[in-house]
Amino acid sequence: RLTARWRAKGGSLTARWRARVGLDKGTFAADLTAGVTATLVSVPTAIGYGLFAFAPLGPDYFGYGVLAGLYCAVFMSVTALALGARSRLLYGPRNVVTFMINALVLHTLIETHGEVLATLPPHLVVSLVLLFGLLAGALQVLFGALRLGNAVKFVPHPVIAGFQSTAALLLILGQVDAVLGFVEHVPLAALPARLNEINPIALGVAALTFSACLIRPRMLTRVPSLVVGGLIGTATFHALTLLLPGQSIGAVIGTVPGGLPWPLHAPDFWWLLSAEPMRPLLPSFALGALSIALVASLDALLSAKVIGGADSGTLDVNREMVRIGAGNMVGACFGAIPGAIALASSLASQRAGARTALAGVVQLLLILLIVTLLGSVLGTIPRAVVGSLLIVVGLGLFDRWTLRIVGQALRGNLRPLRAASRELSIVSMFAAIALTVHIVAAVAIGVVVSIVYFIVRMSRSVIRRSYRCALVRSRCQRPPADEEALATLGRNIVVFELEGSIFFGTAENLANRIERACQDGVTIVVLDLTRVTEVDITGARILTRVNDLLVGDGHHLLLSGLARGGPLDRYLDAARTRTAITAERVFPDTDRALEWAEDRMLLAAAALRTVAAPGAASLEGIDLRAFDLFAGLAAPELDTLRAALALAKFERAAVLFREGETGDALYLVVDGTASVWLGERATRLITFSPGTILGELALIDDAPRSATVVADTALTCLVLTIAAYERLAVEAPATSISLTANLGRELAHRLRRANRTVLELDR
Repeated sequence: RLTARWRAKGGSLTARWRARVGLDKGTFAADLTAGVTATLVSVPTAIGYGLFAFAPLGPDYFGYGVLAGLYCAVFMSVTALALGARSRLLYGPRNVVTFMINALVLHTLIETHGEVLATLPPHLVVSLVLLFGLLAGALQVLFGALRLGNAVKFVPHPVIAGFQSTAALLLILGQVDAVLGFVEHVPLAALPARLNEINPIALGVAALTFSACLIRPRMLTRVPSLVVGGLIGTATFHALTLLLPGQSIGAVIGTVPGGLPWPLHAPDFWWLLSAEPMRPLLPSFALGALSIALVASLDALLSAKVIGGADSGTLDVNREMVRIGAGNMVGACFGAIPGAIALASSLASQRAGARTALAGVVQLLLILLIVTLLGSVLGTIPRAVVGSLLIVVGLGLFDRWTLRIVGQALRGNLRPLRAASRELSIVSMFAAIALTVHIVAAVAIGVVVSIVYFIVRMSRSVIRRSYRCALVRSRCQRPPADEEALATLGRNIVVFELEGSIFFGTAENLANRIERACQDGVTIVVLDLTRVTEVDITGARILTRVNDLLVGDGHHLLLSGLARGGPLDRYLDAARTRTAITAERVFPDTDRALEWAEDRMLLAAAALRTVAAPGAASLEGIDLRAFDLFAGLAAPELDTLRAALALAKFERAAVLFREGETGDALYLVVDGTASVWLGERATRLITFSPGTILGELALIDDAPRSATVVADTALTCLVLTIAAYERLAVEAPATSISLTANLGRELAHRLRRANRTVLELDR
């Protein structure tokens, strides 16, 4: 009995624990599969990135490079979990960060301080490379503690595109010596003099690996392409080694130290930072670490944004920066290069069904198992295969926007190229500096460009354009008399389309523009916030002040394009701006705001018409003369028409007719409103008010209905069917001709109004 009670209690505790962490059998299986998939993606790329980082030091350091790449994925994940990370994001080496390490090792260590480097034993040389990651991680922790993560949104895309494309290009070029079969690293500049040393068999293995990555056998479509290419290339290499004994096939990675990881490099860091011979290197290390910290932080935050989904929506970027920085510091002590959020691994894990952070735990345990038990196996992977895999990775890392613009230009479409010439010049400038001068200089130039770009953008007016509403109207269709009234009254309504940031520099200018508009007779101001990216507290307070001034003068301020519950809506609500303006004057789009403004203007001018008392019960209570469709008809003709019409009532949300149905009648709105929708009520085309007609094309052509019409409110309509219209043509041809002429006049009026609106908005 005690055993049964203990088991029952244990089962209850287990169930409670599973419920608390959201883990069940299905979740465990999904995360296990996702972790295995992420491991298959991350292992070959981590090995390649580690080799690329240590490539300038020569083949003696390739084993350290393999461990450095794999340990990055392990210790960044362990540190992030220890610091509270519970998302599905995975961590590991990144191309841009590895590119920075490669460039700094080449330029800062070998070219600038080569004489000092030659005096150090191999383990201190490795620690010297890892010191970049330790210092960069400390700076990232500082960035996160100072809450600088949100500054990423102010970095212009051309700077990001230039760095990303440069990193991709150098990653590809850095593999040329490996795929050509050279045993040691050969700089690009030295390749022409050594073309006679190219190993054709290694080149063939690399080509086979590359092709296998791009063209996978059908039965292997679920296996990551890098794994397929790597296995096929490695198997082919070793098969050729057996078939061609004594023949030079190419180099392999070499010896990879095995065993459990240990923080062997931690004691070396203190000596490197304090020893007299190392002091000349410290300024270079400080600049290099700062560059890595800036680039790695930017890359991490952009990767989180690209991944999207539930994780990025609630992601605290500053806390994430602290985790990444701490992970780089811990990883450096164990021999890992710095990294960030592993975009490819995270996406592969999520596509494989990852639900919790358990997928990351599975990944790090598998990588740790591979490093501990299979170090000797990793050493047998051919360098040509690794280089080919990194070329495949590099091709996918070029900035898509830049490639699209260049591709259009090559196809003869130069218009996008001319429009983006300024941005592309920044991309080219950044790439040229990184390739010819120094990567640190390129990062410094990128920071300066970002600051200048920010200042220029913030100095611009937040007003994209503005227009009065004498010609531009809402999609609410009104009787011609109301339309004529709005042709005059609409000048008292102004719309300001805003874009960018509303902060202290732009909001004051906006307030001045609104004040001048009100002095010119405007009584209703609509602010379209669709393209607004953010509002700071000063901007929100200025909007509140503008609203208070307008209300005090009997005017109105309307907000449109404000998504309910979105970041901008939540901020304005927290700043009490939304409360001051009131929910009645906040609209999802400008069309609804204009409809409200028009109704307000017509009511104020006592110009809003009705054609019958609400809830009219019979045709006799409806004045047919109120409809412009019946203009010019004599009393006997109206009596004839009254006999041809039917009265129909619809409840709110009732569908009058659907898109694609056969048209069989036109409707004249007596009371209430109805809206026309396209695509399952996704887009409102127009709203019909009392005194207007809809569905009139049914009397002109035999085509199916082009949209769906739904009653917005309780709706009363007069209905003229096609059958009644055809009988009218036979029994009262004169009345039918007058009715058809009025119908043509109504369609012409709508076309003219649409033309005027298009012309006004195209200015």
